[in-house]
Amino acid sequence: MNQSVSKIKSSVAKNGPAISIGFGLAGLVTATVQGIMATPKALDNIEDAKEQLGVDKLGPKEMIQATWTCYLPTVIITGLSIACVVGGSKKEFKRNAALITAYKMSEAALSEYKDNVLKVLDDKKKALLDEKTAKTVIDKHPVPEKEVKNIIINQINQGNVACYDSISAQPFYSNKDKLSTLETELNRQLFDEGFVSLNDVYEKLKIDRSSIGDDLGWPVENGNIKFEYTSTLDKNGIPCLVLEYDKRPEYC
Repeated sequence: MNQSVSKIKSSVAKNGPAISIGFGLAGLVTATVQGIMATPKALDNIEDAKEQLGVDKLGPKEMIQATWTCYLPTVIITGLSIACVVGGSKKEFKRNAALITAYKMSEAALSEYKDNVLKVLDDKKKALLDEKTAKTVIDKHPVPEKEVKNIIINQINQGNVACYDSISAQPFYSNKDKLSTLETELNRQLFDEGFVSLNDVYEKLKIDRSSIGDDLGWPVENGNIKFEYTSTLDKNGIPCLVLEYDKRPEYC
């Protein structure tokens, strides 16, 4: 019984904002129906008030006095419903703000960890670590075998190699000269516009956009965007270039 109660409490707390907004919307519908149902009674009260006062038309004050009791439940339900919607929205906003904060804290912790690791490694060990990391990314997301022939043709005709984006692990075809030119273009955009999103990079690389790529990126105050590279071989023996970023994109 205690476990069941605990699970129910946890579920209610987790879905509290949605439940509150749902109750609020349901209450607004109920208030609308209640107001419609109260209208005939209010019209009768108006006619009774006209007879009692001996007039053909009631003034605003007399109109309110004759009908307010009919619409009181509607007003109360509407007020409570609006409070539920506003309260649920505030909770949802706070929850999203907390998630963003948690993301930034995790990103900062990861960045600090990487910096500390690099401090205790010499250049040779750092290069080995980068190579093993790149190898893991490529092994998990290999180039489809049907595309191997196309990659080889690209290498011969255009000097391109199979490349991987280290964040999304998406493959694309390019070379260091083209990527260096792209790096210059992105930094020019960064200087002109003050911000370069992750999706801006992906569009130039001609790979799929990220669902959160418009909110992640590089603000100008963090300095230039700098590409880093790691080379390795995939399981087919194809030379691959893994595109890294000196500074990871942040939520903006």
